[in-house]
Amino acid sequence: MYNLKFPLGKILSLLVIVSMLFGSCQNENDVQPVETQPLSNDIAVLKSFLSETTGTPLSNITFTDDTFTIDGDVVMPLKNARDHYAKFQTEKSTTGRTEQRQYMYLLTPAVAAGITIYIGADVPSVWVTSINQAISNWNNGADSKIHAAVTTTAAGASIAISMNAGLPSNVIAQASFPDAAGNAGPTVHINPAFNSTLTVSQKQFAITHEFGHCFGFMHTNQTNGALIADTPVTDANSVMNSVVLNWNGFTFYDFIAFGKLYPHTAGTRRLLRYFSSANTDHFYTINTNEIGPTGNGWAFEGGSGYVYGTPTPGTVPLYRYYDAVTTDHFYTLNFGEVSWTYEGVACYVSATQVPGTRPLYRYFSDDTKDHFYTLNFGEVSGPSWTYEGIACYVWQP
Repeated sequence: MYNLKFPLGKILSLLVIVSMLFGSCQNENDVQPVETQPLSNDIAVLKSFLSETTGTPLSNITFTDDTFTIDGDVVMPLKNARDHYAKFQTEKSTTGRTEQRQYMYLLTPAVAAGITIYIGADVPSVWVTSINQAISNWNNGADSKIHAAVTTTAAGASIAISMNAGLPSNVIAQASFPDAAGNAGPTVHINPAFNSTLTVSQKQFAITHEFGHCFGFMHTNQTNGALIADTPVTDANSVMNSVVLNWNGFTFYDFIAFGKLYPHTAGTRRLLRYFSSANTDHFYTINTNEIGPTGNGWAFEGGSGYVYGTPTPGTVPLYRYYDAVTTDHFYTLNFGEVSWTYEGVACYVSATQVPGTRPLYRYFSDDTKDHFYTLNFGEVSGPSWTYEGIACYVWQP
């Protein structure tokens, strides 16, 4: 079920309303009459379709009052189910079937970069604080194409947030998924019954989670949706788990998922940065599974921009070397710059600055014999660090 669970045994259900808006509905009755009594075989086909695409057993899908209820938590009107089915049949011949974890439709790059959020006048300050924190989480912590800002105008807002006292007593909030046109899920409704029940930290987690649904992310700890490449079946602290936790930042695999679906530039991959205090060595890779969240003493330090994994027009190889004596990894555009063990092409980057790129600066510590690459000029300083220039250019706003 789509349940958002509260610690200490209290189960709080997170209702996710699936939004399927496929263009204008005007003049629909000119094409076909409204069905007041849908054919039973029509409903059976749609039930099977919903079961297949959401991973929900048929026994957990019901149909009453022209609405499907999926697993008790997700509702979908009959017309939306039909449109969803028709759209899927059209697309699957060219895009194939999905597996698990992301929703069928995602935001277009333009939409992702310019999300506007309207906070209704009925939303109390305790939730407004959490909404602003959640926006900051996505803008600053996700390091992806997604960027959101609050608007004071309801008309045209990507997402409208309001309170809804009519939600079931065990429902914290509900959100909608993106539509087939690539627009963000347009609504987030909050149950005022939880105004004083959740801590500020838990509210921040819950709203960050809800925005994730509006952006096309499904529950990490369930089997509905398409599996995002290089992410695991389980991730106990993922913001997209259906369990309310205190906010403690995005997990490693949250971070990976955001970059997979919403890279700053289409076709690019994150350049991941690690540090080993034992070896005093910084390490960079585009292979999510080469180390993972941690491994053999390596600590994950975030992303160092986006790069290409294969040769792309306008890119050049960034070569990777390793010196076992100093336990130092070295990255350079100049093949043969050092006579160390050559470990192959790390990724493909730009040798010159082009729109959408930033310099990746190179430093060297004579004390620790460590080469360090960063987007932030002056991130390291002191007599032991020598600035060695721009290593290359990576894709980052």
